[in-house]
Amino acid sequence: MEEIKTGKKLKLDGERIYLRTLEAADATEEYCGWLNDPEVNRFLVNKSANVDELRSYIIKKTGQPDILFLGIFLKDGGKHIGTITLRGIDLTAGKATIAMMIGDKNYWGKGLIGEAMRLLTGYAFKNLDLKEIELGVVSQNVSAIRAYEKMGFIETGRKLGVKYGDENYDEIMMVLRRGL
Repeated sequence: MEEIKTGKKLKLDGERIYLRTLEAADATEEYCGWLNDPEVNRFLVNKSANVDELRSYIIKKTGQPDILFLGIFLKDGGKHIGTITLRGIDLTAGKATIAMMIGDKNYWGKGLIGEAMRLLTGYAFKNLDLKEIELGVVSQNVSAIRAYEKMGFIETGRKLGVKYGDENYDEIMMVLRRGL
């Protein structure tokens, strides 16, 4: 709980990746390229960014007491390949929402999102004493839904007609409960 209250830096080591608190210096042209790529940002709310906007966004998010905004980095070489966020952290209710993105398309389909999610959800359940972690996923993102189900997430509802860019999608709400 101390990381959230004091804003200390967090680093979580996995087998192939590590997660660490993002810093202003992580706002690079490559990171902006992910957000500006229609294939990467298809199901993201934010559809574009420049380095200055991204730097400000990182500073803002890492300064909020109810958010863990982490980068996903390869252990071999330290390459930044994506982000994962735990937001709306409510320690009293024991809940939070998780969101993630592998921005570097060279690492899509390699199971790294699953590893990142296991690292962060494990930390959240053990160290923050959360009871459940929610996420929303666009119904057309079938591969992500299958991956989340394999991790233990279950569908809890749907939001109809959620706007992502210029398109409307149904959003499936899912939850992972501690101990399941």
